[in-house]
Amino acid sequence: CKVMLTDGLNAAVQDGKKAEGEVEVVDVAQMLLAAVRRGNEGGERVEVSEPEPQPDPEPAPTA
Repeated sequence: CKVMLTDGLNAAVQDGKKAEGEVEVVDVAQMLLAAVRRGNEGGERVEVSEPEPQPDPEPAPTA
C-alpha cells in the first residue's frame, strides 16, 4: 500500500502537480514515533523519577 502511494506521489511530481519535497509518504509507525519524540505538547508534563533503592536484606543468623 505504501509503495502504491509513493508511486502515485512520484507520478504527481513528474506531472508537475506537486513540487518535490512538498508531500511525503510516511507509515503510521513513523507518525507515532514522531509524536512520541515531540513529547506531550500542550499537556501537563509528567516527571519520571527513579525508584528508591531497596535496602540490602540482613543476613540470616548462623548457628
